Amino acid sequence: RPPRALASEEALWRTLAARAFWPPGDASGLPALGEPLAPELAAPDPSDRDGDGPAPTSGVSAAPSWRLAYIRWAAAARHVGEESFSGPVWLTIARAWRDVEAALAVHAPDILSTLQPPAPRAWLGTLASAHLRALYAMHNGQALALDDAFLDRDRAAARAHQADVTRGMFGGYSAYDALVCTRLQPVARAERIMHTLGPAAFPDGTPARVFGSTWELRRVTCVGSDDRVRVGDFQGPRSGAFLPGPAPLLADWFAAFARRLRAGTYGPGRLVPEHPASQGILLFPQVPDGRGCCAAATSGVEVAISAVHAPEAPAKGFVYSVRIRGGVGALPGGAPTAQLESRRWVIHDGTGAPPREVVGPGVIGHFPIVAADGRWRLGPGPGAREEARLGWEHGWFVYQSVTGPLAGALDHPGWDWDEERAGEDTGMAWEGRPRPGAAPASFEGALSFVPGTLAQPLGPPFKVAVPRIRFGRQRYTF
Repeated sequence: RPPRALASEEALWRTLAARAFWPPGDASGLPALGEPLAPELAAPDPSDRDGDGPAPTSGVSAAPSWRLAYIRWAAAARHVGEESFSGPVWLTIARAWRDVEAALAVHAPDILSTLQPPAPRAWLGTLASAHLRALYAMHNGQALALDDAFLDRDRAAARAHQADVTRGMFGGYSAYDALVCTRLQPVARAERIMHTLGPAAFPDGTPARVFGSTWELRRVTCVGSDDRVRVGDFQGPRSGAFLPGPAPLLADWFAAFARRLRAGTYGPGRLVPEHPASQGILLFPQVPDGRGCCAAATSGVEVAISAVHAPEAPAKGFVYSVRIRGGVGALPGGAPTAQLESRRWVIHDGTGAPPREVVGPGVIGHFPIVAADGRWRLGPGPGAREEARLGWEHGWFVYQSVTGPLAGALDHPGWDWDEERAGEDTGMAWEGRPRPGAAPASFEGALSFVPGTLAQPLGPPFKVAVPRIRFGRQRYTF
């Protein structure tokens, strides 16, 4: 056929794809005429007796023509439900899945190995949320034996699979004896969780569908039929309470998580710093950017601080992480080591009230020694016996704690409201109302170190700055 006829046919198939799979009157994000992007399809299943046809995958690639692209789009729509299928939502979630898969392959292959194949078409049909159907159409949650053992009340199996605690795909954090790590629950297990917890509803009365939770169900992540995500605390004094404020669309929520994982904002690490076996995805922002993670170096010692809102913490608290290391310049007097002596925190609660100061020895009972070559180890405190040495470690000494009450913190926007959000839901506008004249809640301070060690000082104490970090309501809670 003449080139003009072929071009006209391509334009026709692209127009048909836009009408069938894009919202009416909105062609934003529709692939260009010369780039017929479409979902990739899995190889046909010989055992498929229901006529479902090949299932879509998380891949998106250019088809040889827009006619073939239309066929692939139609297969994806048929798999998850044609009536509410959205091409832009599919592209957003598919690309996010690819970013998550790539990041986990490099940094957390044990978590990647827990991702299950796509959910069966019949199961997807039970879900009211179109966004959730697209999410499960690519991976049916995580295979985690611990979660099944908990629901089965099988203590022996739960003990045997304790390593699963920190293998939640959506990451987590810890402070003292509290540990949060959210996993993507498979469709069938999510049904069991909802049966265990009982009916859940959002503040507006719409039913809430669980798709993520911690292993012991302390925290659950739900989506409504309107495709919006909320996080709730289903144990403790606020049992069943969902976070107030605007709720993001699931596609945007998942894309934000994938974007942060890809950029290294969230990354691998010990969720419980003192336990090497607690490797997982840390939700403390890792990259110093002056917003989610702030860092400063003083006299050869660097301190990085980041925080995350913990809705399960008492009094709307925040969990914060302070990382300390040497190896960023000479220590005072050329000393080979320096040991932490004391701390001084200055905490503003966001209401305009005078700041609260916290002064004390060490940090949570520890007096780490940092070396000029970048290593660290725990050391004895003032007048204490030599504590058990765990040996020198490279990198950061990390400790995590909770701020306590910050009455005005959630009246101010958190760091992630500054993120670029091109194309995301305009319904997520900031709605907070801080008190007049009140600065955002924040945390800063100083650490006092001694060159050498506390037992054998090599010079006078010196101060190391802990940079200010602000606390506020997060746009996305994972």
